[in-house]
Amino acid sequence: VCVFMGDYVYRSVVSFIKFFSKGWGPVETYEGLAKILFLTRSKCLKIIEKHSHPITVKKVSDTSNGVSYDGVFLSPLATLIPGMLPKEAETARFELLIPKKWKGESRPLYIHMAGTGDHFFWRRRFMYVYPLLKSHGIGSVILENPFYGTRKPRNQTRSQLHHVSDLFVMGLALIFECLRLGQWLEEQDLGPIGLTGLSMGGHNASLTACLW
Repeated sequence: VCVFMGDYVYRSVVSFIKFFSKGWGPVETYEGLAKILFLTRSKCLKIIEKHSHPITVKKVSDTSNGVSYDGVFLSPLATLIPGMLPKEAETARFELLIPKKWKGESRPLYIHMAGTGDHFFWRRRFMYVYPLLKSHGIGSVILENPFYGTRKPRNQTRSQLHHVSDLFVMGLALIFECLRLGQWLEEQDLGPIGLTGLSMGGHNASLTACLW
């Protein structure tokens, strides 16, 4: 096997990064996941209806480019399976950015889901949201991942999830949160709604779209 010196240098630099350092995770987590991983679309939507919590938004800026809101709500997973999400991750947080004036009768909007290591909102805001807003008059929602940003457990270093099960919990929570957001956005007469993301974000967007 041919190994380049660059590989050694790279690995020495990132050797401090350790994912799943505490193993597979609690058996109880997998038992809880097993009960809901293979739900049909109709049953999943019934869960969302039962565990839909109020969404609170506040305006944070109003400029020539558009209007920005911060929003919070309790993740449906927090009450569906109590204790599965860390306390820090139970409250879902998002940014909503919409144009001051829509270009047509519809109010198109995307929900942007985060890739691995995409903490907080700024990266997606500058890479996707602002260009869509300025060039095409399309609104956006940026949803913060569980285990990331303000939802990161205190004892977790950046994106280094402690357990393999944390990755499954993150994805499931995001699916339920996106479905809840979709309901709320339609109630605000916003749409059509698209789902998008890169890498892990694209994976979670496709899973959510299957249940939309």
